[in-house]
Amino acid sequence: MITIGLDLGTTTISGAVYDSKRKEVLATRTLLNDGKIKAEHVWLDLQDPEIIWETCQTLLKELFNQFPAIKGIGLSGQMHGIIYVDKDGQAVSPLVTWQDGRGDRPYQDGESYADYLTKQSGYPMATGYGLTTHFYNLLNGLVPKEAVSFCTIADYIGMQLTKQKKPMMHASQAQGFGMFDMQKMDFDLKAVSEAGIDPYILPEVAVGEKIIGMTVEGFAVWAAIGDNQAGFLGAAGMEDSILVNIGTSSQLSARSETLVTVEGLDTRPFVRGEYLLVGAGLCGGSAYALLRDLVLEVLEIFEADAEGEIYHQLEEAAKRVMDEAHHLQIDTRFRGSRNNPELRGAITQIGMDNLSIGHLAVGVMRGICEELYGFYEIVPEALRASEAIIGVGNALRHNATLRTILAERFGKNFSFCKYEEEGAIGASKLAQHKPN
Repeated sequence: MITIGLDLGTTTISGAVYDSKRKEVLATRTLLNDGKIKAEHVWLDLQDPEIIWETCQTLLKELFNQFPAIKGIGLSGQMHGIIYVDKDGQAVSPLVTWQDGRGDRPYQDGESYADYLTKQSGYPMATGYGLTTHFYNLLNGLVPKEAVSFCTIADYIGMQLTKQKKPMMHASQAQGFGMFDMQKMDFDLKAVSEAGIDPYILPEVAVGEKIIGMTVEGFAVWAAIGDNQAGFLGAAGMEDSILVNIGTSSQLSARSETLVTVEGLDTRPFVRGEYLLVGAGLCGGSAYALLRDLVLEVLEIFEADAEGEIYHQLEEAAKRVMDEAHHLQIDTRFRGSRNNPELRGAITQIGMDNLSIGHLAVGVMRGICEELYGFYEIVPEALRASEAIIGVGNALRHNATLRTILAERFGKNFSFCKYEEEGAIGASKLAQHKPN
């Protein structure tokens, strides 16, 4: 069977066509996500759902024209963020993405909205989580009066494809909203109510993998899974692997057949009743982008032009100092962490011989890898049996030095996913599953 997978990322939207008989990816395609909306405050992060829907239609049309034998569509996309829908299943708000900072705004008694929800509900809540965003919106009169529910952007695209009026969410997406009971595989309605949120607005949670409906052309559309889960499925399948993803953010994921909880890691629903243990960094590749922006600012101040590509030049500068003994130590948690949003990065071990662009580049790359290794150290030993690490994400794909540093830090063999669009490939493989 030939299926399509769509992965709705923060900056790109990707599609992949997968042939299960040949076990081969037939085609991939990626378009820019141009849905970014200029917001009133720097801590807001919004996207236009209609622009995203138009991009998805363009991508699907191209792939369907090339492969008319396609039988189904799997979906994945950026987690945590929400979009409100009305009784007809149409968007009545922008997409508030996972990068939105309203949950970290001051609420009361020195606490942020996310802090208050964590204490009130007993669940770790963070800014960008769907229920944190909704809680902030409730208290600040920002919930559209037409809204009857909310969902992720991938769920919304599924609704548009099938003309559904009510969202149905896979557990892997619903868990990303917060206040989710992993034993019951549903929202904790008591915790939600006690936090002052009316549960009526919550979307339905699909138990297992579900077909949410059919397109007008007769193609089955599956409930969207989280981008983390789709990336793991696309790159590692159902194998015992450690998956490292360094893109805009960074993640380390390990598959578990049973429900395991570890302080400092997030336990997320996977597929076929399994789970992923995930350590999620908030910066990842964006820490390296911050260094690039610093270099560009210096060039602008001195009215100099950059010759060539900045990222390439940074990597070349890093290579020149890689073998030196005295390196900078850089903590790249510039956006804090899930558990401590007030945490900030640091640069230490500065000497007279290492305050250079090359050392800064190496230090940032080591800092990104060190945060991921910290997650790896607390993964249960039984789940660390794999001798290899699978790498995904554009930051790893385009930076050989970062791959070298990662492999050295973990002391394991390193392999890279053959295809760039592993999330879309995972979504296409999802559409090969038998529905529960």
